[in-house]
Amino acid sequence: MFGFSLQKLIALAAIVAIVWYGFRWAARYQRLRRSAAGRPARAQDKAAPGATEELERCPKCGAFVPAAAPHDCA
Repeated sequence: MFGFSLQKLIALAAIVAIVWYGFRWAARYQRLRRSAAGRPARAQDKAAPGATEELERCPKCGAFVPAAAPHDCA
């Protein structure tokens, strides 16, 4: 009744592999969703952490904006 056979061992290995790869796929999917939600809006925002960028004061509104990026005062 509880004997081990080759078919049972292969079925058990297949079930373990399916569960293992299912968890790996779910973790990867969750990681991709998190990174997509926190994705920067502009290409200039993709600078390395700790990098600095020159800012200049807008003559119209007085806000400090990146020197290389276009600024549209509202």
